[in-house]
Amino acid sequence: MKTSGKSGNRAMNALTSVVLLDSIGYALILPLLPFILEAHDAGALTGGLLTAAYAFMAAISAPLLGVLSDRFGRRPVILLPLFGRVLAHILFAFSGTLASLFLSRLLAGAMAGSTGVVQAAVADASPGAKRGKAMAMLSAAWALGFVMGPAIGAMLPHDMDYIAFWPGILAALASGAAFISVAGLYGTEKIPGAAQSGETDAGGPAGPCPWSRHELLGLFGATAMIQTGLVAMTGFWVSHTFGWNAARVSILFLWAALFTVGVQIALLPKLIDRFDEGILLLGGVLVTFLAAAVFLIFPQSALVLIITSPVLLGGITTIQTLCTTLLSRLSADHSRGALLGYANSAAAIGRVIGPALCGLLFAKIHPTAPYWLVAVLTGAGFTWLAARRVRAGRHASA
Repeated sequence: MKTSGKSGNRAMNALTSVVLLDSIGYALILPLLPFILEAHDAGALTGGLLTAAYAFMAAISAPLLGVLSDRFGRRPVILLPLFGRVLAHILFAFSGTLASLFLSRLLAGAMAGSTGVVQAAVADASPGAKRGKAMAMLSAAWALGFVMGPAIGAMLPHDMDYIAFWPGILAALASGAAFISVAGLYGTEKIPGAAQSGETDAGGPAGPCPWSRHELLGLFGATAMIQTGLVAMTGFWVSHTFGWNAARVSILFLWAALFTVGVQIALLPKLIDRFDEGILLLGGVLVTFLAAAVFLIFPQSALVLIITSPVLLGGITTIQTLCTTLLSRLSADHSRGALLGYANSAAAIGRVIGPALCGLLFAKIHPTAPYWLVAVLTGAGFTWLAARRVRAGRHASA
């Protein structure tokens, strides 16, 4: 069902808080994993397995939770995983063995599959042109959480005997706050969604979408792959090329994340008011390709790196925002959770493949090879999507 006025605002506030607080919890723990593993006498291989285990569980649970939300409503299927995340983070805080550490991350990964349910609830509550802006706000909340999480983590005590305790406890508090936000703002009110209409919103405010679900799902998964791959390799690249230390790398990531938040909050909503979402998606892919190409032309320039890094991250995030918006229009109300669950499953798989593939390219081919991967995929993707849009336009006018 649709909402309006104060009810719709309450819905968006609660759902945005879920994404923000969840992102803070995730980003709070992620940078500290190598040090937590060191306390268990474990190394990079174990870290890779731990990250893969989290993503694998998210990939499995996302479609299942989406289907459940279509059947039983968004609200309970958002609340239950939030409660599960509280338990997972508490287990992480008190993990005295590698086995308990893996168990906590497996549970957290399974609960992370509810992201698609949140996106479906936002789509339910945001008809017409408002939907793209609402999805942009979710993307901004996620990016902002990625800035705040490491900043909070840097202020925590780093006693090696208790290094997992405070990150786990604070992540649990963040998930608990998100739970209270949803439960408190809604009370007995059901989060919009789970309507039984069979109609889709395939066209949105600007006409039919020229791309299929499979094409958008593929693009969504590919962008998650290159995003995590670049994030994983950027530190190695700047250390290898410029000799930067961890502090400078952190500042670069902070700059890129803040730029992305600005794009999603200030720029993209204005563009959505003026342009077709399909045109904006093509623009996002093209801008990402151009940023990668400029970097590859001037790979030894720190200034070019400082300029292109936020553009790459902002472009990729814009692609993901618009993919989510268009996918939500290609599904009926009663199947939207499932489709966005599949999208987040594809993204989780991409996040497993991305760091491993880009690491292999960096080590075995050339340090710039991950950026060549971005350029090739976005260049080919733009060509394919543009051709499909032209073909669809010809068929529509025939």
